[in-house]
Amino acid sequence: MVAFVIPTDYRGCWRRVSITVGDNPPRANQTVMWLQAAHGFGDVRIPLDADGETSCFSGVTTLDRSGSVPRLRWAHDLNLEPIFPADEGDVEWHGDDLHESGEFTIDGAVVPYVEVWRREPCSNGEQVVLTTQAERAPSVFGRWVRVGDHSLLIVDRRAAGGAFTARYLRRDPAGVWREALALGDEPIKDSPPDATTLRAGDHVAIGDLQWHVDEAATPNSF
Repeated sequence: MVAFVIPTDYRGCWRRVSITVGDNPPRANQTVMWLQAAHGFGDVRIPLDADGETSCFSGVTTLDRSGSVPRLRWAHDLNLEPIFPADEGDVEWHGDDLHESGEFTIDGAVVPYVEVWRREPCSNGEQVVLTTQAERAPSVFGRWVRVGDHSLLIVDRRAAGGAFTARYLRRDPAGVWREALALGDEPIKDSPPDATTLRAGDHVAIGDLQWHVDEAATPNSF
């Protein structure tokens, strides 16, 4: 059975603790943040050392429970890389951590991997997903995902001669949004979207872009 609405257990902002590939020891050579709402997701990966790679993508997630272990599938429609392999993995709980396991193909060989994900505090608040309106700016594609006190804005302007940019922000206890990760040089001038002022299906103008509201929910409506 495939679920097109992601259960609340899997929603929130997740930080990757480590990745284990093949027989190698676990490592953490990137700062990886994955923001998951009921449908939409965003993911940004910034290297910590020379072995790390920069990656960023977004799209829609589904959950497949037909097997012995649940499997998450992330369908990308916004991607820093021109080609990205199928993105899916079996998921199991180990305490509060979510372990994702699957296979990579490296130099023609199939290699197993395990990623350990840990949910960040204050992830269970408002959930908002916005996508740019293609008819208003066909050469610009963006998505904005907010879960609680975490926000990830991704905008691809490369088709218009611009850049691919991403900004991950966290809201501090004083209510101030602060940038924690950045890809590209374009600053964020607007606050992350507020679910209490939006409804799914709305169209809103933020900055120089027009957005479609894909999701807008408060905790009491999950």
